[in-house]
Amino acid sequence: LIPYGQTTARFDAITSERVAASRKEHLMEGKLSMVFVARLFSRKGHTYLFRALTRLQNDFPDLMLYLVGTGPQQQELEEMAVKEG
Repeated sequence: LIPYGQTTARFDAITSERVAASRKEHLMEGKLSMVFVARLFSRKGHTYLFRALTRLQNDFPDLMLYLVGTGPQQQELEEMAVKEG
């Protein structure tokens, strides 16, 4: 058995007040928001996520995607985000 490297204790500090403050700070209030935290490289399939989101934009015009991370695909994804809107 290999134990998971994280404990749930780090999430104990997350309160509804902190979530609300973070949503306000990042202009996420009143929007459907998706947050994706990962290293940005091709095997993660971020380009598929972008393509799927472009199909969802008509049905969910307030849908926002937040990619959190760095990696070799970062510039490509930033350019794709600008192109796809």
